[in-house]
Amino acid sequence: MKKKIHTPYVFHAIAALNKALGMPEPKHPLITVNDYKDISGDVSDLEKGMVMDFYKISYKKALSGKIRYGQDYYDFQNGGLSFMSPHQLIAGEERNGNCEGFTLLIHPDFLNGYALVKNIRNYGFFLTAPTKLCS
Repeated sequence: MKKKIHTPYVFHAIAALNKALGMPEPKHPLITVNDYKDISGDVSDLEKGMVMDFYKISYKKALSGKIRYGQDYYDFQNGGLSFMSPHQLIAGEERNGNCEGFTLLIHPDFLNGYALVKNIRNYGFFLTAPTKLCS
């Protein structure tokens, strides 16, 4: 039997991701803070794989289960911080209930004109960072 291949969802805009999550449109198109408790959409398909064209910094508590990032699985049973740079493939695994926390989403265009644009790759925490959606 052939394994079904899932094409990841690609989000070029923060507003598109918020819509897919059942969240309100962001007040600014290039930066927003989202509260996980406000997710009202069905994220089960998104957890199979998605790519975002923006930075994601998340604080999550009461997170349970494992997260698949690349070829490895990460256990965030006790919550924590996660950092993700644009164009990273993420997928959720073994979702066991809700989680609490916040996510800061920053489109790279928001940083144009600042020295940070040239230096952000020097920050190691944006290189490999597992993350997970919550429902």
